Amino acid sequence: MRAALRYHFKHLLVFYGRDARQTFWYWFLFLFIINMAVSLILTLPMTLEAMVAGYVAAKGGDEVAAQAAMMSQMATMMKRLIVFSLAMGAINLMLMAAPLVRRMHDSGNTGLWAIVAGAIYVVSLALTWSRADQAVALMRRMAAAQDTQTMLGMQAKLAWDGLLGYVPLIMVIVFGLLKSTSGPNRYGERPVRF
Repeated sequence: MRAALRYHFKHLLVFYGRDARQTFWYWFLFLFIINMAVSLILTLPMTLEAMVAGYVAAKGGDEVAAQAAMMSQMATMMKRLIVFSLAMGAINLMLMAAPLVRRMHDSGNTGLWAIVAGAIYVVSLALTWSRADQAVALMRRMAAAQDTQTMLGMQAKLAWDGLLGYVPLIMVIVFGLLKSTSGPNRYGERPVRF
């Protein structure tokens, strides 16, 4: 696996040639683990702050007040989380661009499909940024809501907006699973396997 990672670090800006499935998936797994670790490190303290706020409010026995306190605390953190997710998204886009193009080449397809996935992802990131203030305002309204059902209904609005970001992920998975062309193809010789 280390050899595959070294290969990818050396070829971050190489958009020609081919990548074998195994090499591509080692890189994908590496990025996934890094993303999860960074997300945990950055979001765990924020989550704990929200839980503490809810716990303090729940001492009075009022569940609605506890949920409102948690939502209020989350609303103050929402903008930071959005900026963090946008930064991680941009980094992931840069780190996956060339490997996905090479993976497409290995299956005998044009690398333009990677541009389609990337373009959808950029649109998703732009929508997230354009709706950041709306998301924070919605969280504040949820904090002021008096019952759980109203909170859940408002939360559903946020969930639908985030679904577009999964389309490129599905495309990457499908493209990454495509069968390799046996032997050389128009994009180069058979790729090295690690």
